[in-house]
Amino acid sequence: MLNVDYADYRAEALQFASEELIRRGFELNKVGADFDVITPNRERLRPGSSPSEKQEPMPGAGTLTAPPSNTEDSDTHSPWRLAKRIAFRFAFVYLVLYILPLPLGVLPFTQGLAHKYHQIWYAIVPWVGERILHLSSPVLIAITGSGDTIYNWILALCYLTIAIAATAAWSILDRSRSDYRRLDQWLRLFIRLALASWLIGYGAAKAIPAQFPQPYLSWLIESYGESSPMRLLWTFMGASPSYTIFTGSVELLAGVLLIVPRTSVLGAVVSFAATTQVFVLNMCYDVPVKLFSFHLILMSVFLLLPQARRIANVLLFNRAEQPAVTRPLFERMRLNRTALVLQIVFGVYLVSTNLYGEYSLYKTRGGGAPKVPLYGIWSLEEVAVNGKPRPPLLTDQTMWRRVVFEFPGFLIVQPMSGPNQFLKLDLDMEKKKMSLTNPNDSSWNAEFSFEESGPGLITLDGQIEGKQTRAKLLRTDESQFPLKSRGFHWVAEFPFNR
Repeated sequence: MLNVDYADYRAEALQFASEELIRRGFELNKVGADFDVITPNRERLRPGSSPSEKQEPMPGAGTLTAPPSNTEDSDTHSPWRLAKRIAFRFAFVYLVLYILPLPLGVLPFTQGLAHKYHQIWYAIVPWVGERILHLSSPVLIAITGSGDTIYNWILALCYLTIAIAATAAWSILDRSRSDYRRLDQWLRLFIRLALASWLIGYGAAKAIPAQFPQPYLSWLIESYGESSPMRLLWTFMGASPSYTIFTGSVELLAGVLLIVPRTSVLGAVVSFAATTQVFVLNMCYDVPVKLFSFHLILMSVFLLLPQARRIANVLLFNRAEQPAVTRPLFERMRLNRTALVLQIVFGVYLVSTNLYGEYSLYKTRGGGAPKVPLYGIWSLEEVAVNGKPRPPLLTDQTMWRRVVFEFPGFLIVQPMSGPNQFLKLDLDMEKKKMSLTNPNDSSWNAEFSFEESGPGLITLDGQIEGKQTRAKLLRTDESQFPLKSRGFHWVAEFPFNR
């Protein structure tokens, strides 16, 4: 006979049995090397006693108590209510449809598959808009930066319709099933990783920061009334890089916490707070990402629902709660460890690739990019057309007030009245020449030679639409704008609210 030490197995079995009893509403009172067991009916079972012996439990420091609530249910074997089963079927179909094609498009070498998946909806959505909704104009399929296009709303309607139909069919065909605990585990894993990928992406764009750059020079010379609510929000966020980095760090933290199963509940809490703020800002400042940010809230709530009672007990009702016992994904420990490692590797991949991508964007096109030649705001001091001085009248809509060199290939012109204009710029610093064209008017053109006649002073000499034009430009000191120069003050005798 083999001489095998079963001590480790006995300890593991005892731990499992204790957790199972606590989960079912029992109390375990440590008495020496044994336990007194208090049943949910308040019956006391001492070592060696029979279940019929009823005694009051003795309070003690070793008492372990747990309310009937659990991570999943008060009884892991109890059937789900009908309403819960139907709600799960709907949530499963709708959320999976909304999240797909993730993780395609995120993992390396999967962009082509993600594109093919999108092509399916590119064919379905316009057909629905034309044949079912009878829209007067075709559905536009283009990347515009908006997540609230008519395409996005019809796509969400398609998801909703499919989810309702699938839920009805699923409920009929699978009506005998008592619960979906195992499938629920995998759904929550899928949602958790998808939500983490989006939060890490958005968080990285703010933590660098790249999504909200510091206010552009062209924005500084515009009045508040000329900006849209969204532009005002972008100015507000970009004016304080430290606040932008803070909000991005919160989103990054939520994403990282969601990756690790042990911290996923805390991650869902942080995610709910962060995505709610984003959604409210999108609603209040008309940012066209309302639909997507609302779904991020839904996913956060879905992850928190099983823990709602436990969180309420601790935060609202001042009740004790035992640590949650989560059912493992697999029966074999090695598979569970492999799943954990894969999740962590996926999280590291998301964080590293997003941070690197946003940093590269910041250094090439954002605030860290090299400044263009003649960078700055230039005011027109003197202008002469065909040899005659031209006074700067506010009623002269063709007269320039300022020009801004800020973006490669473009010159921003602020006229005496009206909105800023973008002109295409071909600048040759070696020959000291520049040519301008109007993207909205192919007949308009201008040619200038220029010279730097002094510090912060440029003289232009050339023609605009065939008219000889000479102008002197004076560089504007950006520190005159309080938004750029005010900074931070610990001590302020009066509010600086201008």
